[in-house]
Amino acid sequence: MGTVYEAVQDHPHRTVALKVVRGGQLSPRLARRFELEAELLGRLQHPGIAQIYEAGTADVGGGSGAQPFFAMELIRGATLIDYANSKALGTRERLSLVARICDAVQHAHERGIVHRDLKPSNILIDETGQPKILDFGVARVTDADVRMTTVESVVGQIIGTLAYMSPEQAEADPAKIDGRSDVYALGVVTYELLTGRLPYSLQDRMLLDAVRVIREENPTPLSSINRVFRGDVETIVGKALEKEPGRRYVSAAELGADLTRYLSDEPILARPAGTVYQLRKFARRNKTLVGGVAAVMVVLTAGAGVSAWQAVRATREAAKARAVQDFLTTMLRSADPEQTRGEAPTVRELIDSAAERLRSSRLSDQPAVEGAVQATLSEAYGALGAYEEARQQGRQALALLRDPRGGPATGADVDDLVHALMSTGDAEYRLLDNNAAERNLREALDLALRAHGPDAVETAEARVKLGFFFNSIGRSSEAQPLLEAGVAAFRRSGDQEALAGALMEQGLLLMNEGNLEGAEPMLREALEVTRKTWGPRHARVSTASWLLGSALSSKGAFEEAGPLLNEALSIRLEVYGPDHPHVALVLASLGDWHLDQEHFEEAEASYRQALEIRSKHFGLRHAAVASSLKNLGWAQVQKGDPATAVGTLRSAVDTFRATLSPKSPDLPPALNNLAIALQQSGDLPGALGVWEETLAATRAAYGEESPEVAKALLNMAGIYYPMNRVTDAERVTREGLAMARRTYPPRDQFSRTGRVRWRSC
Repeated sequence: MGTVYEAVQDHPHRTVALKVVRGGQLSPRLARRFELEAELLGRLQHPGIAQIYEAGTADVGGGSGAQPFFAMELIRGATLIDYANSKALGTRERLSLVARICDAVQHAHERGIVHRDLKPSNILIDETGQPKILDFGVARVTDADVRMTTVESVVGQIIGTLAYMSPEQAEADPAKIDGRSDVYALGVVTYELLTGRLPYSLQDRMLLDAVRVIREENPTPLSSINRVFRGDVETIVGKALEKEPGRRYVSAAELGADLTRYLSDEPILARPAGTVYQLRKFARRNKTLVGGVAAVMVVLTAGAGVSAWQAVRATREAAKARAVQDFLTTMLRSADPEQTRGEAPTVRELIDSAAERLRSSRLSDQPAVEGAVQATLSEAYGALGAYEEARQQGRQALALLRDPRGGPATGADVDDLVHALMSTGDAEYRLLDNNAAERNLREALDLALRAHGPDAVETAEARVKLGFFFNSIGRSSEAQPLLEAGVAAFRRSGDQEALAGALMEQGLLLMNEGNLEGAEPMLREALEVTRKTWGPRHARVSTASWLLGSALSSKGAFEEAGPLLNEALSIRLEVYGPDHPHVALVLASLGDWHLDQEHFEEAEASYRQALEIRSKHFGLRHAAVASSLKNLGWAQVQKGDPATAVGTLRSAVDTFRATLSPKSPDLPPALNNLAIALQQSGDLPGALGVWEETLAATRAAYGEESPEVAKALLNMAGIYYPMNRVTDAERVTREGLAMARRTYPPRDQFSRTGRVRWRSC
């Protein structure tokens, strides 16, 4: 970046380090920015940061124009690694130095300054043993971020700074850089300080290949270099070196605090990355493999791959890793174009092939490995909407991973068991086996709590999964604390991927409770995080767009909601194809959007498409099919075709009765819509019978005293007038209004109006 001189400052009289930066021609705007930011750097006051005394520009002649310079504290000492080696420091002494360096870095971060070029040569240890960080923030002031990634004149030689850059900084986009980039650099510095080598081998690589290594390849595990680092040290450094900023320590202070805990023989907060995260990361690195299809297969077959990644930790794990590798190799061959005669297999075919091969593979004599792979197959089937197969694979995984007396079986990993319980529970919920789903999801949370404690991200994942289940079956009071705790834990951890999912679940809960104002900011944040984390065309983005669009549509913001819902549909068609249940969900919401604007033909078309997908996928006897029939029937009522609607809604009611508990909250809206259709088609006695049924079903679902019962009473009152039963009409109306006033807030519409309808959903 420039040349450093030893110099003397006159006032006050002292020896300084004078750094003259290669600035070239500075425009007035850049010169002003340099002065402002240099002044900010000068305010850093910490014993671990070399003080900047003065900064400015000077014309030194030769036509070079304004030359930036810094007058800095002169540090006489050795660089970090030279000092540690010359003093023959042990592991604990070296980590103690890093903890002190973290404290200095945090001081600057709290004042909005990121170093951007942390490396051992920028850290000196003075005569007293105090670490001193040089050049804090200078990279930003001088626009040197991109220049630090350039190659020298010899092709293939990388300037050393690149080795310490985070993946986001190596992309040469300064806008993506924040304090977590310095945390990553501290991880590299710690790795080198402990082992004498860098986490990656970048020597003799071209620039683009070196950047690819930093962004995609895992660092060599510390324990494979020296077994003494196995355990907490490897975990701490590994968390600092996470590729995704959201997976790292949130701050230098957190990294320093975990180092201090280790040095004090206290439990650290970091945990090794879980199985699901590792295989998702592996899949993203290989997403173009075999025409994009094999990447999904890699996700399936890498289920025990995390065990392989950690296999160096013990001889037993090494044998497990070899077995997984053999299985993975066999599965990759199944996507070989020579074996498939040039035709790429479908994702479902690959999953089915994986399940079939697993039954005859050599993994069958290693139950912990086989169980981990089957748990991953369960999750993959669930992602495709093949819930029966997901449940089957999940239950087989549980039989291998779970000890009959409770907890993981011998040799099984507790996190593999937790994920098997969650994927199985999710499949059971989708198949309407709610009792089994609740048992498995509660067990998953209990295991995560015992293994990781209440504040761990693994526990938060289990809480959010159970909260989603409770919210989906109408038990919002039980879901709320679980989701709130999950959101709080993910915010603390900085895990943006998990945070986005938890925010969406909490937003959905508030939507279900009718709190659209509370849901909207959460869903907006979730959409922002998903777009930033995964890019514009990811499945997670479609979910966030769909939920936010649905919330906005429900509150009447149709102009903003429409593009979001169409964006969600477009992405889901691209990601899942036209026949996936996730596509049907968005189509149902688009139907609601059209219906609320009285676009009856468009609403009916959207509901029909959703019905076709669900019928094809689930068969005719499924609650999701009944929901589509209910929506379609209501659209037919609204467009003035009650006779057709009666048949559609009778099918919906019959299907709900066949698939749901009599106390389900999904049955009353379908009965409500059927009663209105019968009434409008002129069958008043038939309508009255269904109204009475609606009232009974509502009381069964919500209790004797609730807003929903008040709505049912007010709707039912309307049938008595055309039947000339005025006394009954007055009685039911009074009862409904009295209950509405007791159960709704004073300003709510239902305490002032008599006729309401159930919203289609």
